[in-house]
Amino acid sequence: KGFTEWSKHIKDTNNLIQQLFKLSILPSHKLLTRTAHHALMLIGARDPSQFLRAIGRPVHQAGKATQNDFNASEYSQALQTIGALVKKYPASLLQVLPVLVESVVRSLNPHVHFLRNACLKSATGLVHDLVRKYPMIAFNQTTQRLAVGTRDGKIFIYDLVSATHWYTLENSKHEIAALAWDN
Repeated sequence: KGFTEWSKHIKDTNNLIQQLFKLSILPSHKLLTRTAHHALMLIGARDPSQFLRAIGRPVHQAGKATQNDFNASEYSQALQTIGALVKKYPASLLQVLPVLVESVVRSLNPHVHFLRNACLKSATGLVHDLVRKYPMIAFNQTTQRLAVGTRDGKIFIYDLVSATHWYTLENSKHEIAALAWDN
Protein backbone atom coordinates (compact mmCIF):
# COMPACT_ATOMS: atom_id res chain seq x y z
CA LYS A 1 0.00 0.00 0.00
CA GLY A 2 2.93 2.34 0.54
CA PHE A 3 4.32 1.94 -2.98
CA THR A 4 4.77 5.66 -3.57
CA GLU A 5 6.90 5.88 -0.41
CA TRP A 6 9.04 2.77 -0.59
CA SER A 7 9.48 2.76 -4.39
CA LYS A 8 11.87 5.71 -4.00
CA HIS A 9 14.29 3.34 -2.28
CA ILE A 10 14.25 0.64 -4.95
CA LYS A 11 16.67 0.97 -7.84
CA ASP A 12 14.66 -1.01 -10.38
CA THR A 13 10.93 -0.80 -9.71
CA ASN A 14 10.19 -2.20 -13.18
CA ASN A 15 11.99 -5.38 -12.23
CA LEU A 16 10.13 -5.54 -8.91
CA ILE A 17 6.78 -5.22 -10.69
CA GLN A 18 7.80 -7.82 -13.27
CA GLN A 19 8.82 -10.22 -10.50
CA LEU A 20 5.47 -9.68 -8.76
CA PHE A 21 3.79 -10.39 -12.09
CA LYS A 22 5.71 -13.67 -12.46
CA LEU A 23 4.71 -14.62 -8.91
CA SER A 24 1.09 -13.74 -9.70
CA ILE A 25 0.94 -16.30 -12.50
CA LEU A 26 2.46 -19.26 -10.69
CA PRO A 27 0.01 -22.12 -11.14
CA SER A 28 0.78 -24.06 -7.97
CA HIS A 29 1.04 -21.42 -5.22
CA LYS A 30 -2.44 -20.00 -4.71
CA LEU A 31 -1.74 -17.83 -1.65
CA LEU A 32 1.42 -16.39 -3.15
CA THR A 33 -0.37 -15.84 -6.45
CA ARG A 34 -3.26 -13.97 -4.79
CA THR A 35 -0.92 -11.86 -2.66
CA ALA A 36 1.27 -10.91 -5.64
CA HIS A 37 -1.81 -10.11 -7.75
CA HIS A 38 -3.22 -7.92 -4.96
CA ALA A 39 0.11 -6.08 -4.69
CA LEU A 40 0.13 -5.54 -8.47
CA MET A 41 -3.39 -4.07 -8.36
CA LEU A 42 -2.41 -1.65 -5.59
CA ILE A 43 0.75 -0.61 -7.43
CA GLY A 44 -1.18 -0.19 -10.68
CA ALA A 45 -3.76 1.99 -8.95
CA ARG A 46 -1.07 4.19 -7.37
CA ASP A 47 1.30 4.47 -10.31
CA PRO A 48 -0.35 3.29 -13.54
CA SER A 49 2.48 4.64 -15.73
CA GLN A 50 5.07 2.56 -13.90
CA PHE A 51 2.74 -0.44 -13.89
CA LEU A 52 2.20 -0.28 -17.66
CA ARG A 53 5.90 0.26 -18.35
CA ALA A 54 6.71 -2.88 -16.39
CA ILE A 55 3.79 -5.12 -17.39
CA GLY A 56 3.30 -3.78 -20.92
CA ARG A 57 6.99 -3.64 -21.84
CA PRO A 58 7.23 -7.24 -23.07
CA VAL A 59 4.21 -6.71 -25.31
CA HIS A 60 5.55 -3.37 -26.55
CA GLN A 61 8.89 -4.94 -27.46
CA ALA A 62 7.47 -8.14 -28.90
CA GLY A 63 7.54 -6.89 -32.48
CA LYS A 64 11.33 -7.26 -32.34
CA ALA A 65 11.20 -10.65 -30.65
CA THR A 66 11.22 -14.18 -31.85
CA GLN A 67 9.06 -16.95 -30.45
CA ASN A 68 12.02 -18.37 -28.54
CA ASP A 69 12.71 -15.08 -26.72
CA PHE A 70 9.48 -15.03 -24.70
CA ASN A 71 6.91 -17.29 -23.14
CA ALA A 72 3.85 -16.51 -25.26
CA SER A 73 1.37 -17.28 -22.48
CA GLU A 74 2.97 -14.54 -20.34
CA TYR A 75 1.85 -11.95 -22.90
CA SER A 76 -1.73 -13.09 -22.60
CA GLN A 77 -1.49 -13.14 -18.81
CA ALA A 78 -0.02 -9.62 -18.85
CA LEU A 79 -3.08 -8.42 -20.77
CA GLN A 80 -5.33 -10.23 -18.29
CA THR A 81 -3.53 -8.48 -15.42
CA ILE A 82 -4.00 -5.12 -17.13
CA GLY A 83 -7.67 -6.06 -17.62
CA ALA A 84 -8.02 -6.81 -13.92
CA LEU A 85 -6.70 -3.33 -13.16
CA VAL A 86 -9.17 -1.81 -15.64
CA LYS A 87 -12.03 -3.57 -13.84
CA LYS A 88 -10.87 -2.84 -10.30
CA TYR A 89 -9.42 0.68 -10.57
CA PRO A 90 -10.63 2.22 -13.86
CA ALA A 91 -10.22 5.85 -12.75
CA SER A 92 -6.53 5.34 -12.03
CA LEU A 93 -5.87 4.54 -15.70
CA LEU A 94 -7.50 7.61 -17.27
CA GLN A 95 -4.21 9.45 -17.69
CA VAL A 96 -2.50 6.50 -19.41
CA LEU A 97 -5.26 5.20 -21.69
CA PRO A 98 -3.34 5.90 -24.93
CA VAL A 99 -0.34 3.90 -23.65
CA LEU A 100 -2.60 1.10 -22.47
CA VAL A 101 -4.39 0.90 -25.82
CA GLU A 102 -1.05 0.96 -27.68
CA SER A 103 0.04 -2.11 -25.68
CA VAL A 104 -3.16 -3.94 -26.55
CA VAL A 105 -2.86 -3.04 -30.23
CA ARG A 106 0.77 -4.18 -30.38
CA SER A 107 -0.20 -7.55 -28.96
CA LEU A 108 -2.29 -8.09 -32.11
CA ASN A 109 0.58 -7.57 -34.56
CA PRO A 110 -0.13 -9.97 -37.47
CA HIS A 111 3.59 -10.14 -38.30
CA VAL A 112 4.38 -11.68 -34.91
CA HIS A 113 2.18 -14.76 -35.22
CA PHE A 114 3.01 -16.37 -31.87
CA LEU A 115 2.16 -13.15 -30.05
CA ARG A 116 -1.13 -12.55 -31.88
CA ASN A 117 -2.18 -16.18 -31.40
CA ALA A 118 -1.34 -16.08 -27.69
CA CYS A 119 -3.03 -12.73 -27.06
CA LEU A 120 -6.05 -12.65 -29.36
CA LYS A 121 -8.60 -13.81 -26.78
CA SER A 122 -7.19 -11.66 -23.94
CA ALA A 123 -6.79 -8.61 -26.18
CA THR A 124 -10.34 -8.94 -27.51
CA GLY A 125 -11.73 -9.18 -23.98
CA LEU A 126 -9.65 -6.22 -22.87
CA VAL A 127 -10.84 -4.08 -25.81
CA HIS A 128 -14.46 -4.86 -24.87
CA ASP A 129 -13.75 -3.98 -21.22
CA LEU A 130 -12.08 -0.71 -22.24
CA VAL A 131 -15.03 0.29 -24.41
CA ARG A 132 -17.48 -0.53 -21.60
CA LYS A 133 -15.51 1.31 -18.88
CA TYR A 134 -14.34 4.41 -20.74
CA PRO A 135 -16.66 6.59 -22.83
CA MET A 136 -13.62 8.12 -24.55
CA ILE A 137 -12.83 4.77 -26.21
CA ALA A 138 -14.96 3.50 -29.07
CA PHE A 139 -14.73 0.39 -31.25
CA ASN A 140 -16.15 -0.01 -34.75
CA GLN A 141 -16.93 -3.67 -35.38
CA THR A 142 -17.29 -3.24 -39.15
CA THR A 143 -13.92 -1.56 -39.76
CA GLN A 144 -12.14 -3.13 -36.76
CA ARG A 145 -10.95 0.32 -35.71
CA LEU A 146 -10.48 1.48 -32.14
CA ALA A 147 -10.54 5.19 -31.28
CA VAL A 148 -9.12 6.70 -28.08
CA GLY A 149 -9.81 10.27 -27.01
CA THR A 150 -7.22 12.01 -24.85
CA ARG A 151 -7.21 14.70 -22.22
CA ASP A 152 -5.30 17.02 -24.54
CA GLY A 153 -7.94 16.83 -27.28
CA LYS A 154 -6.40 14.25 -29.60
CA ILE A 155 -8.11 11.19 -30.97
CA PHE A 156 -5.91 8.24 -31.87
CA ILE A 157 -7.42 5.70 -34.24
CA TYR A 158 -5.98 2.19 -34.47
CA ASP A 159 -6.62 -0.50 -37.05
CA LEU A 160 -6.87 -3.77 -35.11
CA VAL A 161 -6.55 -5.95 -38.22
CA SER A 162 -3.09 -4.61 -39.04
CA ALA A 163 -2.36 -3.65 -35.40
CA THR A 164 -1.22 -0.19 -36.42
CA HIS A 165 -1.86 3.42 -35.57
CA TRP A 166 -4.14 4.45 -38.42
CA TYR A 167 -4.81 8.17 -37.89
CA THR A 168 -4.64 11.00 -35.36
CA LEU A 169 -7.22 13.78 -35.17
CA GLU A 170 -5.92 16.92 -33.49
CA ASN A 171 -8.79 19.36 -33.98
CA SER A 172 -9.91 19.84 -30.41
CA LYS A 173 -8.27 21.91 -27.69
CA HIS A 174 -10.53 20.33 -25.11
CA GLU A 175 -10.50 16.97 -23.40
CA ILE A 176 -12.24 14.23 -25.33
CA ALA A 177 -14.78 12.95 -22.82
CA ALA A 178 -16.74 10.58 -25.07
CA LEU A 179 -16.54 9.02 -28.52
CA ALA A 180 -18.90 7.06 -30.74
CA TRP A 181 -18.68 5.76 -34.28
CA ASP A 182 -21.26 6.86 -36.81
CA ASN A 183 -22.21 3.79 -38.79
